[in-house]
Formats: sequence, C-alpha cells, structure tokens
Amino acid sequence: MKKKFLPLIIGILSLFTLPTNAQTNPIPNNSFENWSIGQGDTIMNMLPLFNDFDYPASWNYLKYPVNESINLYGIPITINTNIPLLKASAETGSVPDGQKALKIESFMLSDIITQTAYPLVSGYLDSSLTNMVFPTLLSTGETDLNKVMLLLSTIIENITNESLLMAALVNLDVNEYISGGIALNGLVPAQLKGSYKYQSGTGGDQGGIIYFGTKYNPTTHHREVVGGGGVLDLSDVSTYQPFSIDYTPLHDILPEQPLTTPDSLVVILLSSASLTAQQGSALFLDNLMLTSAVPEDPDTCFDIQNITITDITEHSVTLRWEDVSNLYEGEYGPAGFVIGTGTTLNLMTNTTTLTGLAPNTDYGFHIRAVCGDNLFSNWTSTTFHTSQVGVNTYRGETVTVYPNPAREELHVRAGSEAIREIRVYSIDGRLVEAITPNAADITLQLPYRGIFILQVETENAVETHRIVRQ
Repeated sequence: MKKKFLPLIIGILSLFTLPTNAQTNPIPNNSFENWSIGQGDTIMNMLPLFNDFDYPASWNYLKYPVNESINLYGIPITINTNIPLLKASAETGSVPDGQKALKIESFMLSDIITQTAYPLVSGYLDSSLTNMVFPTLLSTGETDLNKVMLLLSTIIENITNESLLMAALVNLDVNEYISGGIALNGLVPAQLKGSYKYQSGTGGDQGGIIYFGTKYNPTTHHREVVGGGGVLDLSDVSTYQPFSIDYTPLHDILPEQPLTTPDSLVVILLSSASLTAQQGSALFLDNLMLTSAVPEDPDTCFDIQNITITDITEHSVTLRWEDVSNLYEGEYGPAGFVIGTGTTLNLMTNTTTLTGLAPNTDYGFHIRAVCGDNLFSNWTSTTFHTSQVGVNTYRGETVTVYPNPAREELHVRAGSEAIREIRVYSIDGRLVEAITPNAADITLQLPYRGIFILQVETENAVETHRIVRQ
C-alpha cells in the first residue's frame, strides 16, 4: 500500500471533519451499520425525476442544483431541485465488521435520473455533464459544488509537483469550501485505518481515501491546511484488505511552513480517484478507525480494542485487533479456560490465524500488547465458535424452534428431553447469548436483523438451527 500526501487532490470535492483521541474512534457510523433514506423528487408531482435513495447515516453527499424550464408535452415546466450525486448501498456479504459495509459506485446522470424523465431533461443539461462519469463522494460536512470545482481546477494545474501543489494550498481558507470543523483538542492524528476492496468498471480504475488536518490562523482568519495523508491507488481486489494511511505534517513537505498541530480534521472517500473515472467502479469500505499521536508515557501500555473475527471454518479462524504495539502475547483454548493453561502465541503483527481447532466447539481467545520488559497491557478477550461438519443435528430433533424466519422473538420448546443450555451465535461464530432455561418453553430476543446459529443442548443431544431474523 503506497502512502502519500500528494493525494490531497481530487478528493477536496467532498470532505468531513471529526475529533479524535487515543482510546476511542470518533468517526461517525464508522462500520456503516446505519442507513438513511433520501427523498426522491417528481416533475409536476406525477413523473418521478429521481427515486428515493439510500445513504449511510451521518455522512453527506454532493448535490447538483437544477433550476431549468423545460417543455413537457407542450407545457412549460420549471424544475427546481437538487439531484443527489451519489450511488451508494450497503454490502452485506462477508463484511469485516458487523453486518454491513459501504459500497460507493461511480455513475452517470442517466444512472440516477429515472429512465422516463432522462430523455425529457437531458437536452436541457450541459452535454459535458450528461457525458461525465461522476465519482461518488461522501462527507460529514456540507460543501458547495461550484466552489469545489473551482478549487479542483487549481489543484489539477499543480498535480504533477507535490511542492507546487502544497504551495497552492498554503493560506487557503478551507471554510470557503467546507462547512464546519470538529475540534481535535490538541491531539494529532497518526493513522487512518480500515478494510477495503475494489472493483473497476472496465479495469484499471482506482479508489481513494484522503484526510488532512486544518488549523485556524488568527492572523489571516483562515482555516488552513497543516498536514494530512491519503491514497489514490486502491486498485482491484476481490476480498477485503486492511489499509493504514499515515498523517504527515505540512512542515515535512514544505520546511518553511511551521510545524503546527491541527485543530480539526478533514476526510474524503472517492469511488474513483483517477481523472478518467469509469462508470460502475466500486469502492467497498468498512471499520474506519482513526488513531492519534500523543506523547508516550514510558510506563503506559495501551489496551487492545476491537477484536474482529473472520473466516471461521471447522478447524480454523482469523482474528484481527487494533494495532497498538510491535509485539503481542496471545493465548487460546476451550471456552472458559484459565489464562496460563491454553496454547500461547508470540506475535509481531495485529492478526493471527488459528488452525487445528475442533469443529462445532466454543473457544476463548486472549491478547495483550507487550510494550517493554515487564510492561504489558491488560488482557483483551473474545469468544468464537467453530463451524460444524456434516448434518446440523447430532441425535434426532428433540426441540421445536419457531417462527423461522423470526421478527424479534424466537420460541424454543422442549420435547421429551429437558433443555440444559441454549446458545445463540452470530453468523461469524461469536457468542451472542447463553442461557440456562428453567421452563420447557423459552422466548429469546434476537438483538438485530441477520442470520444466527442457535445451539440447543439437551440431556442426550445437541441440536443446531440456522435462524433468520427479518
């Protein structure tokens, strides 16, 4: 993965600001679990111009203002609306974190204006727009499309020379192009991390992620760029890959500029980061994390956060966690094992794949950072459940589970044998709930929509059921 600061480029089309600290992730809706519906628009309240559309909650998108008079079947009609310049959807298959990931695609106006309305309105639009492929751009800050296009022209003129590019951005008043700015409270961004995959429309396109720090200058009364980082070369890859983007102070590129701590942060996401965007190019993102550079206490070792579990099979599993050190100690074994009695691991990366596991078994996993001689973080723990082999029932069907699909409540009724324990797992094997029932008819509350694995243990059998909550 290339790490550059030059990518403060096309990305300044759409931006967002956010606060940060060393222990929490400030990016809103960072795993893109929550989605909102944008309202469509019609011509004369009868002909759909564009339909209702989905977008990730807490993120904004660019809008194309249209104020045109057209002749609709001999009737003069005025269209006054803002066409949403985005094509976004939730990815739900094999995502790295939670139940959903973000998918943003590059598009043409004919993709988002309805097929009925497009022949009527396209003749009134500038041909350069109807022939243009737009990248989808998301942000948590509002920006004016026309002003951003003017800024882009300045950037493109200096795109081949990093020093000239940064010189063009020096003393730029970011507030003229980007609304708002959330205080960083003296903390310096260190890295932006996450997972991505990419799919070009016809091949060779690339996605981009860019962020930079800004600082209000009381002398110029401008919010100025003081550093940043980005990648514009997220190329085709079919499975999710981790990425990290370092933050570089502007002073490191232009030494004559002061070394300044930013007071706000700006981030952009691009479905196409090339000058020749391709229709249908798609960038998938999940689990965006912002880390901060803070003065290190030699006696402090930060605890590990956010263990993710992927690629569970009958005999293996992959685990990944927030990268806080260069060395880690891990341990795993049957669920409930005492630390010091399991299988130990010494790791130099923030991921590991465990192999040789037993199928259909609960396991515990513990991990801690090693920061020096006799200096460790606290243990961070999780559980997972390996997949089954063969049929889902070990001995007859001794319980009744209904309804399936379920809405929120799921009922489990004992048959001829009493139920000893009920365990509910997420589709990736994480234990959601374990209960010891005291009745023959049990009602469970499924916490969210999705697929669950229900394991019911009776006196002489263990049954496994695949449950769908609508």
